[in-house]
Formats: sequence, C-alpha cells, structure tokens
Amino acid sequence: MKPEEALDVLKRMRVALATSRVDGIRVLEPLNVAIAATEKQVAKKPTVSEGGDDGEHYDYCPICDKSATDNYCGNCGHKLDWGSEE
Repeated sequence: MKPEEALDVLKRMRVALATSRVDGIRVLEPLNVAIAATEKQVAKKPTVSEGGDDGEHYDYCPICDKSATDNYCGNCGHKLDWGSEE
C-alpha cells in the first residue's frame, strides 16, 4: 500500500471512529499521530528559490520552508520528491 492510499484510509477511519475508545483511550488521538507520520511519507517537491546576488538557486522544504538538500527535510522530516518535472 502506498502512503497516499494509507493516508486516505486513516482519514476515513478518523471520521468513522471519532468518538470510539479502546481500553479507555480515545482512538482519535493515536489516529492523528498515525496520520501525521504518514503525511510525512507522501513526497512533495521542494520549493525552488532563485538566488539573490550570487545567481544560484536554493531548494526549500514545502512544509517548513527550511533549506533542503536530501531525500528528507532535515528540519521537519518530510519526504522530498527530487524527480524531474514532467
């Protein structure tokens, strides 16, 4: 199952189980944690900013807007999609 598919299922579960409890614990809280973790696995393209005086371009995480150079943002942990434009 792809992260996008899992995210869709988790969000539907959150709606269906909003008032449910398991062993006295609200199901909504762990579902929200699972959704947040899964959302980070759905790759997003970095934001590209053209450089100022030096003319270089810089890549930024589209979630937290911090400088990004790896497959995952070093600040927020979100997965980044470095694939070429289609």
